[in-house]
Amino acid sequence: MLFEKPPSDFDPAFEAVSCLIHEGDAFLFLHRAPETLHPGTWGCPTGKIDPGEDRTAAVRREVREETGIDLPADAFTFVETLAVRFPEFDFVYHFYTARLTDRPKIRLNRREHINYAWLPLEKARRHNLVPDMEAVLDRFEARSAD
Repeated sequence: MLFEKPPSDFDPAFEAVSCLIHEGDAFLFLHRAPETLHPGTWGCPTGKIDPGEDRTAAVRREVREETGIDLPADAFTFVETLAVRFPEFDFVYHFYTARLTDRPKIRLNRREHINYAWLPLEKARRHNLVPDMEAVLDRFEARSAD
């Protein structure tokens, strides 16, 4: 469950970054490997912030590690920070986007993802998305319409 303002009993175990990468109206979604949290679901590059690492460096690193796409720091646009509550743990979620002018070659980290697809958001919503991804997409679309 997503929260703009953390609940009073919010106890984050870590902070994470995530990036919705798009080229035109196609968005990059990654299919999670069987050994990962939420196996078989689809989402965008996401990962924990390492100790001492700033958020922009973390999102850049995660995108590079999970997709092979090496973007400069200024390619990322910060969208918002949310509090996330899963049954297993709470965490702080920093959400970014990156708009590309063409589709680069994707090199998946096979320990984390088994496939990828460039999808319009309405098609992506028909996939088995990671928990709360649909709500993140709703928030992204609402902000993009402004």
